[in-house]
Amino acid sequence: MINVRIGFVGLPRLCRALANQLSNNGLDAQDYSCKTTLAPDADIVHEVYAGSGGPIALTAKLAGKKVVRHWIGSDVLEYTDRRPPRLQMRVLKLPGALNALTTVNASIWNNLQSELPFASKVLPIATEEYAKAKPAGKPSNKVLCYSGGGREWKYGLDYILQTASKCPQLEFRVLSCIDTRLDVPSNVNLLGRVDAVKLEEEYANCLALYRPSRHDGLPGMVLEALARQIPVLYSQELPHCALYASPEQAAEWLNELADNPRRLPLKARDWVVENFSTRKLAKQYETFYEELL
Repeated sequence: MINVRIGFVGLPRLCRALANQLSNNGLDAQDYSCKTTLAPDADIVHEVYAGSGGPIALTAKLAGKKVVRHWIGSDVLEYTDRRPPRLQMRVLKLPGALNALTTVNASIWNNLQSELPFASKVLPIATEEYAKAKPAGKPSNKVLCYSGGGREWKYGLDYILQTASKCPQLEFRVLSCIDTRLDVPSNVNLLGRVDAVKLEEEYANCLALYRPSRHDGLPGMVLEALARQIPVLYSQELPHCALYASPEQAAEWLNELADNPRRLPLKARDWVVENFSTRKLAKQYETFYEELL
């Protein structure tokens, strides 16, 4: 096991999760998100980004520490959308700092990387919660959807509405952070945000998960659905998911599934549990640190 001290600063929830996952598997990792902006005891500082503009990374670099700008999913695109190019370059090309993107699959990382003005490494994220997921029950006519947040939600909702118009016998139940008072067709139900108990109820008998997105860098709901053996219709290339190229193609797949409802084989769940375990994550991070040092 590599002898290095790792500190996470930035978004508290993700800092805690990553630090706990690594420390539970033998690495010396600590969450400094609520203590200090410098992580004084760390050799490597991860700044888990919320688009703050980089003061943490700059201070850590001046203190002689290795710095990793740690972007989660497509948050980096939200950042570059809101900042003028000159500021982007000053923040994102800090000499000696490494940009890293956390995604669940190399093809998704490639899609994100193609839009970015800087080079990056890919880093994983994991949770043992997938292994605890209960298989979904008998399918109904309800399609669980997630329209995304940030700059994605309108694109996702438009795609869902176009698909729903071609599947009148199905109910599209949409999770998102958007206004649930929008005027939508009768077979579309805007649920907004839901708690964990309600989400489990939605998973229990849905026909499929439908996730339209341009840049879903960290598709947690997709992994949750696969762990429950729920068929997934997804805009990114990912094992055990059905891929579509248009609302018409998505509707065709959903209509066929409604005629022949089914659950995914156990190998879909096994793929999630095997590839997103904290043990595997820790090994990948250890290799990353060896290269960084």
